[in-house]
Amino acid sequence: MITVEDIMTRHPKTLPTDANLADARRLMTEFEIRHIPVLNSASKVVGLVTLRDVLAASSSVLDDSEDQRVAHDSHIVLSEMMTTTLDLVAPGAALRDTALLMRNHRHGCLPVIEEEQLVGIITDTDFLEVSIHLLEQLESGEQLSEQDIEEDSDIDAQGGF
Repeated sequence: MITVEDIMTRHPKTLPTDANLADARRLMTEFEIRHIPVLNSASKVVGLVTLRDVLAASSSVLDDSEDQRVAHDSHIVLSEMMTTTLDLVAPGAALRDTALLMRNHRHGCLPVIEEEQLVGIITDTDFLEVSIHLLEQLESGEQLSEQDIEEDSDIDAQGGF
């Protein structure tokens, strides 16, 4: 059985509850990520900040100057804007069940927890990578089948079978 642990991102980027919107924006930009687990002082996941949360809490680039946006973003603490009702998953959870949970609840990611500690994150991008890999294998297998058929046709033309 393929599990969450097989495809999850280990050691995800995190922020503390007292970090602010500017910190989240900076981390997302620097590491090209869309989800940041938020940890309390005991390193337990207490929330999640997504790119959608960041965009919703941001001031408009049309209304404010860069300095005004930075000042605005610095005053919004993550604990005020993060999602706190979270579905969590264990590393040993079945991948199919996890995919169904994410699809049915429209989650872009799930924090992966073991013994109350964050050990990873599984995202929709992780599932896309698996899908791409499986499609490549499927296409490769189909090409082999087509090649086998062509070889069989050559044998038939040469008087075999």
